[in-house]
Amino acid sequence: MSGRKYGFATRAIHHGQEPDFLTGAVNVPIYLSSTYQQESIGIHKGHEYARLTNPTRDALEKNLCYLETGTSAHVFGSGMAAITALFTMMKSGDHVVCSDNMYGGTSRLFDRVLRQYGLTFSYVDTSDISRVADAITPQTKLVHIETPTNPMMGITDIQGVADVCHAREVELSVDNTFLSPYLQQPLTLGADIEAIGNTPLIRLNRITADLSPQVFAKVEFLNPDGSTKDRVALSMVLNAEQRGVLQPGGTIIEATAGNTGLGLAVVAAVRGYRCIFVLPDKMSEDKVRLLRAYGAEVVITPTNVPPDSPESYNGVADRLAREIEGAWRAGQFHNLANPQAHYEQTGPEIWDQTDGRVTVFVAAAGTGGTLSGIGRYLKEKNPTIRVIGADIEGSVLSGGKPGPWKVEGIGEDFVPSTLNAQVIDEWIRVNDAESFSTARQVARQEGILLGGSSGTCLTAAFRYAASCSPEDLIVALCPDTGRNYLSKMYDELWMAQNGFIDLPPEKTTAGDLLTLLGREGKLIYLLPDDSLQSAAESFRENEISQLPVVENGRMIGAVQEITIVHALHRGLVSDKVPLREVMARSMPQLDYRVLLEEVYRILLAGNPAVMIVRDGRLHGLITRSDLMEFYERGGKYL
Repeated sequence: MSGRKYGFATRAIHHGQEPDFLTGAVNVPIYLSSTYQQESIGIHKGHEYARLTNPTRDALEKNLCYLETGTSAHVFGSGMAAITALFTMMKSGDHVVCSDNMYGGTSRLFDRVLRQYGLTFSYVDTSDISRVADAITPQTKLVHIETPTNPMMGITDIQGVADVCHAREVELSVDNTFLSPYLQQPLTLGADIEAIGNTPLIRLNRITADLSPQVFAKVEFLNPDGSTKDRVALSMVLNAEQRGVLQPGGTIIEATAGNTGLGLAVVAAVRGYRCIFVLPDKMSEDKVRLLRAYGAEVVITPTNVPPDSPESYNGVADRLAREIEGAWRAGQFHNLANPQAHYEQTGPEIWDQTDGRVTVFVAAAGTGGTLSGIGRYLKEKNPTIRVIGADIEGSVLSGGKPGPWKVEGIGEDFVPSTLNAQVIDEWIRVNDAESFSTARQVARQEGILLGGSSGTCLTAAFRYAASCSPEDLIVALCPDTGRNYLSKMYDELWMAQNGFIDLPPEKTTAGDLLTLLGREGKLIYLLPDDSLQSAAESFRENEISQLPVVENGRMIGAVQEITIVHALHRGLVSDKVPLREVMARSMPQLDYRVLLEEVYRILLAGNPAVMIVRDGRLHGLITRSDLMEFYERGGKYL
């Protein structure tokens, strides 16, 4: 895909000969360059952006982005590291046009290293724009030039070369190491770098050891914002701009499971749009934080409402689009730019990466755009390719009975118009437990951290692979990273709470049990000046038989039912006597990290309850009945 997406700013940053005051390191400067202007030694005229004055990587990248007029900056340890990273986005057979007078280290990298990976290079006099144009072929993906301050280099008209590149849908990269951005800013002259797409295929080995065909994962989390929805987001926005329905200063509104919102939020940030996203309440808090980090506004709606309800996430998004002037509803469920993005990008990538040998394509369905776009392209290339749709149990896309499900980002309770079921040869239904289990196994056996929808897709792929031959080559599209779900499917307690795994008692901590009970950080307690009567009312109201007495955040005693019985037997007036006069000694205290075996030992010694402490604060209470129920259920969610 062409067009500027992300500007990669200066790659190698140098500062003076004085040792770094933090590390003592000396970075030898390139003497003919100027990273900042000085009226005299030590008297700075402009912005200094050496590492010395940017104590964090984030600060350094922000300064570079500003100085180079880019939309994002990525700092590397050296210029060669930056250039190498740039070329990892290319594949065997790609062609690059370069200056015939570039830095020797760079040309050696191209000729001695990168050629081994199937890349081809043409060296021309880039000061002659016609020669650049003549050197571009249908296989050319990039023109790479350097700024003209090294005495060995000629003068290149960057803007002129950029015009030639963009007319031929070729990207232009500029190594600006040798020139201060005060004197030249290549990005303002048209230089650009493609950062979306060309995600790799990774062959799965250990987890597929018992299967005959080769199975490859198309890992979409290597898109800039971590999911396949980056492709869709950009495609929909560019299409809306071309049709004139999204104007400068407008507002992007979308109902999303998170990843489409993240992709749209990035595009909105780069192109200057306000964005509002409506999410169902089952989405992970990690995704919500990411959306807000990009400046997006987030509206949360209930999951348990009918799909046509005005309170559903689609209903709320429609209302906001009507009410806000200049708003554009991305409409990923009916916007045909969604499947078109995969038809134009992802499908050709899979075909090229497998050299046309793919025989089976598998993807999980949400909007259906991935299956529809890629399936259509692959079947046009080879009608015998089988397209398999993975549908989560509870979704109606494959015709199943509607119901709830936990996997995010896939499945629907209606059939979107972006789904072209005609390209799908077979549906395979997968449940939540299988999805999460498969994704977690892939992380442990293949070292790839995937989201739950990837687990759905791979479960279907493995199931279908059981009937395939060794000649088959299966590609399974994995939509996003598991880093968005660390607090959910990769969290043992969340998995146990939702009934997907059992927690072995011998590995369960006191804090784990409080979480399973839903009482983590929730403590009912009494004050020392409360009356016997208020204590009795608390026991009846909460159906408990003992409570701690707390003063200034510290437990100073405890009251049990027998405490109140003794006091009343002695004739004390229940509404007059403060608890500090009758309370018993404090309960034993244990850290939340101790194993339940220690809690068991303390309770077995005759104590009715144990106070759990976390970071010096009272965290919750565990009683004998709590422990009895946990053991009785074998560690299952209570």
